[in-house]
Amino acid sequence: MEIEIKDSVAERGGRSTIFFHKVMIQHRQHNRIFSLVDQEGNHLTQKEYMENLLVQRIQNLLTKPNIERTENINRITQHIPQLVSRDQNLALLREITKSEVEDVIKVLAKNKAPGSYGFTTEFI
Repeated sequence: MEIEIKDSVAERGGRSTIFFHKVMIQHRQHNRIFSLVDQEGNHLTQKEYMENLLVQRIQNLLTKPNIERTENINRITQHIPQLVSRDQNLALLREITKSEVEDVIKVLAKNKAPGSYGFTTEFI
């Protein structure tokens, strides 16, 4: 009986492994790049040319002056509403002092858990 169970588990594991490998092969084929188009509109299909094109594009992105990136960031972020002022942000980012934590603990309700973890204020 024990040998049959082990064989059954091994067989299912083998099927799972085969399934896993088939899925991975499908993903690899799905994510494969077969061609790229360069700036002149030429379709590149040879691996060396595609690699060179990608390297050039990434190098161009990384070597562009920061001024252009900053302008683009500003152009995009101007449409995002500002919910926190600069002063509020600085206040949120400043270091919390030990006395501030102690003051908050003193005013917490007794026998109540201030969070979902279930520890009451007496534990704190």
